[in-house]
Amino acid sequence: MVGIAKTDLITQQLTASSNANPSALYNWVEYCTQRDAMLYRTRSCALASWLLVFSVATFSTLMAWHFQKSTLEAMELLNDGKPTDESFSGTSFTYPSEVMLADQTTHQIVLTGNSQYLMPSLLLICLAFALMPIAWRINFIPLFRKLRNDIDWTTIGQAMGQLTPLGIPYPVAFRLTAESLRCKSHRKWLERAAQNVESGQPVIGENLSHQPNTAVLYAVLTNCDSMAKEDWKVVAQHYDSCSKRTLSLLLAAIPVAATLVAGVILWVTITSTFGDFYSTLYSTIQQFGY
Repeated sequence: MVGIAKTDLITQQLTASSNANPSALYNWVEYCTQRDAMLYRTRSCALASWLLVFSVATFSTLMAWHFQKSTLEAMELLNDGKPTDESFSGTSFTYPSEVMLADQTTHQIVLTGNSQYLMPSLLLICLAFALMPIAWRINFIPLFRKLRNDIDWTTIGQAMGQLTPLGIPYPVAFRLTAESLRCKSHRKWLERAAQNVESGQPVIGENLSHQPNTAVLYAVLTNCDSMAKEDWKVVAQHYDSCSKRTLSLLLAAIPVAATLVAGVILWVTITSTFGDFYSTLYSTIQQFGY
């Protein structure tokens, strides 16, 4: 999940500085509270949606396995465990060809049609959702990645807006700000920016690809020496509005999407397993003349 900094160095810096504006500490603490609330809502939304789909997929997998196993055992029992030749018909029973076939080499009954693809599909879904916590940790999930990026970019604007009036050198300010970021990759990125400033290189490397979402931040960091507190505030406001819009979209869409996906998985599983089971049962009853 998103890492949380154990020590807020910016709060310590604002508290220890004698020339800090009294409102600076209040504004920073207020922003941190708002940011933590947004991250909490993001994690709650992601966790609830993930649990819903993963639990339904796991339950569907177990249900499909149980019914397929029970159906195969019932068919073998009715035929005394001995599938027959060519048409796979016994003296008093015929397998429904759309559900069952007999393997003449191994003399085992196997599923055919859609049933044979159900279990692999469900297992693949379970595997994909089992790996999602790892994808979350490395900030790889779309939309959630954009939201977390925007929150970190907002933090950069807020932190630099509070630190630059104190006369703190940019390399030091970058490192203090990096400690307040939630994603490890962003912390390393800002620490490299501090090293570039110390070595006299551009803050943003020329070989670094610029994305539309980071265009404002890159434009600011390219000319960070001329930035005032108000300019950093504009950066913070821009990404803050982006993060709030993305959060609203996620909170509205992700639970609905998760419910629909879980419903489709459960519906397909029930129709496939029960459909095959009752088709086999009905064919069996017909074969016995009822």
